[in-house]
Amino acid sequence: MKNKSGKLKNTVLLEMSGGVDSASSLIFLLNKGYEVIGVSFLFPKYEAVGNIRDIEIAKSICKKFKVKHYIENCEEVFKKDVISYFKEEINKGKTPNPCIICNKKIKIKFGIELLKKYNADYIATGHYARNVFNKKTQKYELQVAKDKSKDQTYFLFNLNQNQLQKIIFPLGNIKKENLIKILIKNNIKIFKDIKESNDFCYFNSEIKKKDFFIKNIKNKKGEILDINNKVIGFHSGLNNYTIGQRKNLDIKGSNAFYVYYKDIENNKLKVCKKEEKQKLEKKSLILKDVNIISGENIEKIEILAKNRYAQSLRKAILEKIDNKTYKVTYKDSEFGITKGQFCVFYKKRFNKTICLGGGQISKIL
Repeated sequence: MKNKSGKLKNTVLLEMSGGVDSASSLIFLLNKGYEVIGVSFLFPKYEAVGNIRDIEIAKSICKKFKVKHYIENCEEVFKKDVISYFKEEINKGKTPNPCIICNKKIKIKFGIELLKKYNADYIATGHYARNVFNKKTQKYELQVAKDKSKDQTYFLFNLNQNQLQKIIFPLGNIKKENLIKILIKNNIKIFKDIKESNDFCYFNSEIKKKDFFIKNIKNKKGEILDINNKVIGFHSGLNNYTIGQRKNLDIKGSNAFYVYYKDIENNKLKVCKKEEKQKLEKKSLILKDVNIISGENIEKIEILAKNRYAQSLRKAILEKIDNKTYKVTYKDSEFGITKGQFCVFYKKRFNKTICLGGGQISKIL
């Protein structure tokens, strides 16, 4: 049977990073009968050669399975959309999440734009997420992956209905721990000694990251104040700290301190003692640039939310302020909510958890 484009098989453009996840995705797609084209994005590295080694691995795996492989140079768009955002947010004293912007602007938006170029029907990525069409509502749902410990819906909250109808997530129903076994079964042993990276891919090391901050971020030494505005130390630049941070504060004495507030205008860092850390517990926040995946108008509903990727879901109320602005009020206080980060919200239906959308934290109440 032919598809809408007249081809005998649906063609999938698989984004291949050169890692375990995308390599396994290739095997799953081929086993399901798809025609697969591999594409790797060339990303820049800070003061280093880009991700050439990873691309070569992706190319070799495609060759093994007789799959065509192409490279798309994304260095300029990555610098323009991701790195510029990263620098701008840090210089405002906020805590950025560049992976969310990279997913939105490059892996999803640009990936879908490539479908026409390669005459493909869908893009596929190695994200741990599930894309399910609800026949009752006639809407696509972004559901939490089977492997909850690896779920990446937090990074995909910007998706919309038009995009979801063009995306396949081959790893949505698989446990990460099973992937190496599958690769070995298919005689792919290259990942045996390669460690998985969980940090921002632009930096090859912490040394490179520190050097980037020195050269690109406006940093100025200043005073550290306690809750009573007494000077108790000196900070190395406000951009090196985040709300709720406890380590590396360079404050003498045996007391444990937490970053409480960053006074950007006066270049002062406020901290509180361990017994005062309840001051960091807040219940409400304001989100800007909110995306609702279903496209529906939501006025006020009960949700499950998290304002950090690694955080567990918490009960809260989502309330609309205007078109793209919402208020989130948690049932219980949350520790260390940070401006610039992203709050993503969900709902449960039976044994499924559905990502409804999210937005950037612009104010903490």
